[in-house]
Amino acid sequence: LKEAVKSSEAQRLELQNKLQALSEELNKKTEFAEELQKMSGQTRSEIEAQQSSEEIPKIQADLGVSAREEELRQQLDSLRPEQERSEEEKSRLVAFLQERDLEIKQLRETLEREHAEKEIDQLEKLLETAKEETSRLKFDLQDKVKLIAEKQENLDVSEEKSRVLQEELAALKLQMEVLESRKNEAEGTVQSLKSRVQVLTAEVESVGVERDNLLSEKESISRSHLEEMEKLRLSLSEENNRLREELEGLREEKQLREELEDRAEMLQAEIGELNITLKTLTEQNQQQLEKVSSTQELLKAAQDELCEQRRVKSDLEKRMQEEESRLSLKINDLVQSLRGVEAERDDLLCEMKTSQQTFKEDLQEALSRASSLGEEQARLQEALAGLRGEKRQLGEELEDRTRKMSAVQEKLSQQEQWSLQLQERVAELKREVQHLEEELQTKTEQQARAKAEADASQLMLNEAKATISTLKRQLDGLEQNTEGVEIISSQLQDSSSQLQECFGRFQEFKDAISKYKCQDKALRRQRSLMNALLTSLPGATVASYCAVHRLGEQTVKNFLDIPITLYLQAVNCKRLFEELVRKDLAIFEEKRVQDLLLSRAEAPPHAIGDVDFRSLWGQRLCELLDKRRLHLQKMQSIVEKLQSNMAAYVENERAEICEQEKFTEQLEGAISSQPISIPNLDCLLSQEAGRRSATVQTSRQCLQLLVNEQKNLLDELKQLEVEGKSRLREEQSKSSTLLRALEGAPLKEEVSLLKDNQQLALQLQQAEKNIKMLHVQMEELEKIRMEANHSVSQHKEATQLLQTELQDNRALVQEKDDTIQTLKNKLRASETNSTGAAEQERLRHKLFQMELKLNLASDQHKLEIQRMNTVLGEKEASLRRLKEALRKSQQGEEPVLQGKELYARLTNPREVVIQSSIALEKTKLEEKVQQLQLKITELESEGLGQKEEISKWKNRAIKLKGKSKRVDRTPPNSPTKRGYTFSSDSEHHLNSPMKKILVTPKKVLDSPRKPLDSPKVSLLDSPKQNFFDLAGVSDLSSSFPKQFFDNSRLGACADNDGPKE
Repeated sequence: LKEAVKSSEAQRLELQNKLQALSEELNKKTEFAEELQKMSGQTRSEIEAQQSSEEIPKIQADLGVSAREEELRQQLDSLRPEQERSEEEKSRLVAFLQERDLEIKQLRETLEREHAEKEIDQLEKLLETAKEETSRLKFDLQDKVKLIAEKQENLDVSEEKSRVLQEELAALKLQMEVLESRKNEAEGTVQSLKSRVQVLTAEVESVGVERDNLLSEKESISRSHLEEMEKLRLSLSEENNRLREELEGLREEKQLREELEDRAEMLQAEIGELNITLKTLTEQNQQQLEKVSSTQELLKAAQDELCEQRRVKSDLEKRMQEEESRLSLKINDLVQSLRGVEAERDDLLCEMKTSQQTFKEDLQEALSRASSLGEEQARLQEALAGLRGEKRQLGEELEDRTRKMSAVQEKLSQQEQWSLQLQERVAELKREVQHLEEELQTKTEQQARAKAEADASQLMLNEAKATISTLKRQLDGLEQNTEGVEIISSQLQDSSSQLQECFGRFQEFKDAISKYKCQDKALRRQRSLMNALLTSLPGATVASYCAVHRLGEQTVKNFLDIPITLYLQAVNCKRLFEELVRKDLAIFEEKRVQDLLLSRAEAPPHAIGDVDFRSLWGQRLCELLDKRRLHLQKMQSIVEKLQSNMAAYVENERAEICEQEKFTEQLEGAISSQPISIPNLDCLLSQEAGRRSATVQTSRQCLQLLVNEQKNLLDELKQLEVEGKSRLREEQSKSSTLLRALEGAPLKEEVSLLKDNQQLALQLQQAEKNIKMLHVQMEELEKIRMEANHSVSQHKEATQLLQTELQDNRALVQEKDDTIQTLKNKLRASETNSTGAAEQERLRHKLFQMELKLNLASDQHKLEIQRMNTVLGEKEASLRRLKEALRKSQQGEEPVLQGKELYARLTNPREVVIQSSIALEKTKLEEKVQQLQLKITELESEGLGQKEEISKWKNRAIKLKGKSKRVDRTPPNSPTKRGYTFSSDSEHHLNSPMKKILVTPKKVLDSPRKPLDSPKVSLLDSPKQNFFDLAGVSDLSSSFPKQFFDNSRLGACADNDGPKE
């Protein structure tokens, strides 16, 4: 025993060293996982900071747009009264020029209608594009709603995880409570054992006092026989001392033996636990190594994809830079061509201003354009109002979605923090559980020491009390085990009743087969018909009939053999299953006897250990019931198969009887006809021979199939029977060894081996259950791996889609470049062919539109580059999150199913594209709104400039006409007219020579339409403005606003209006 103890201690030390090495490896892996988690937290914080920095300029842009809208509204409100005044002046001017310019109007209206229709079509196209963009934004909003729903599902998943963590926390709390209760129970047992030791010591002391009293009484009584008793006492005292010494030696040997046995059992138990923990740790280590290898492979693949995406990004940036440079060159070319067109336009305008007809045409064109611009302004204002409303709605919807997204993100962050807190709490509870287990181990050690002391004190009592207590405990144990025996007996009775029912089905099948008899009446009838005519028929006919008859006999034989084989199969199956059931029951009983014998062998003499057989026997009973259940399933399947075979046999037999009866009827008809037709008879016999040969073949095959099935089934059942016999012999040998050990034979090692074997069998059952669970987990992991591969393929498809989109965008850019080039060519051709101001204006308008389209195309290219950059950034972020998820799944912090759902969510590029597309569409819509606002402001400025030009031309015409009339009407020496008082400004004009008056307007009329054509030049800096400012100071127009055509009342009006001056 000492050698065994030493070897077990050496094994225990080796296992402890292995456990320390494995724990060090696990600590290293946990440190590596913590570092990865810190890195993932840093990346997450950087991503959040980047998102916040990207959202700030968007908000500022929105605020700038709103401020710009308010400024535009104020400008429109300020410009309305000026527009009304200009409209009044325009109505007066139209009334003045309406008589002369009717023909010109008709010609210009046709031209302006075409121009207006083109502009209206362009505006309608712009509105349609705006509507399409709004619809696209609505679809993007719907996609965003779906994304929010998915995030809500993720939130539900995280809440489910938190609930699971709460359940684990509750379970740990229950474990703590159980451990505390066990600790309290151990303390109570220790206290009870201490009190029991004290009671036993008090009883020993009382027994000693009683012995002393008895000795004193004995001495007082036996004083008379003192000398004789002195000798007896001396001899008895010597014998008593010798017996006490022997008793003490035996007690010490017994104590040492029990301590060694306990220590050996404890060491064996520790070795078994250490082996189990070592196996589990090795399995965990292997699993973690596999996970690390898989994550490394995934990381390598992700890094490769990231490198490819970066290379594609660099290529795209280079191409975009080249396209930008090319577009900038094209823009420079267009600017140069525009400058040339402006120079030519200035030359043409100078030529046009030389004649009065061009002035009238320009005036009429300005009036019609002002009216059309008013209408266009109204339409654009309505469209702008609609777009503003839609923009406001979209902005509100986006704000709602962003608020919801922020709320969801806050909930997710709270859930993550809460899960981290729960994990920390779980770790604390695990540490507390370990501490409580250590305390429980110390208490159990104290309890073991107290038990040893109590046993030592117990041995000092009388043997009678010990035997009485053991008998009482035996009775209590028997009373407790009666309930378990009743339950076991009831379950066994149920299973035995089910088995008896199945055996009854076998018996019923046997009885049915034994009662059934094959029907061969038709064959005997055929034989009786043909025996009388065999001599009168030819030899070939007789031979064919004999062949038909022989085939009929073979068929009958096969049909008779089939039920016999089925009967034998039922008999053998019933016998073998009964034997298997008896063997299983005998093995179960032998194992129960072994449990009782082991408990008796392990218990000290004159005592029975308090062993709870109910749990052990419950497991054994479950095994027996499982075996019986399997036997029942097999027997039921066999019975059903036998019944189906019997039913098929009966149907085939009936069909064969019908065919034979039909043949006999035909044979009777052929024989009864006189004379007998030999050819018909031969034909009938040949047909029947072919049919019966086919029937014989099928029946033979069916019989062979039944024989093979019976043979395989019997071999399987005989193998099970042999295994049952061998197991029964083994169990009987084990029980015989235990009986010999109880009878006094030195078989300690065999008993311990039997007990170890029993424990190992239980551990083997538990290991098989664990292996089944691991197989299930492996299947789940395989499914998760397949889904991960599917998500990777989806990711690749998404990248391919992005590449195709990029190619489409390149094709669109190329098409736009081609259209720009064609439009340039058209513009040059139209410049060469243009002769009038209307054609020049149309070309200028087309050029302006081309510039706008070019700007829009460059902006779209920039936005496309930004979108690709955001997509690549989001993919890099998704790869980082994927690394983080894989590392967390490697550490075991999160379940694999979350890794799957997180991986599927992070590798789905549609979400990133949706977010980036929403942001880009929003920016596009804002830019288009700004462009529309700029166009409105330009149109308003053009309208104001044209109104100012109209008013200036009107004032100029009035002044020139008035001055020319005054010069013609006023004689040089008329005193009546000289008495009129003019203002200083009017005197200056009247005293100036006519050449000066006529030359100064020519200087002003260099380019009356130039401010309209070039919006960059302000109206206040033109020389025409200086002239009109100078003319506006004159009092002539203010003095005679209404009496311009009445020459007779000029003097009276001047007199009347003199004080006003």
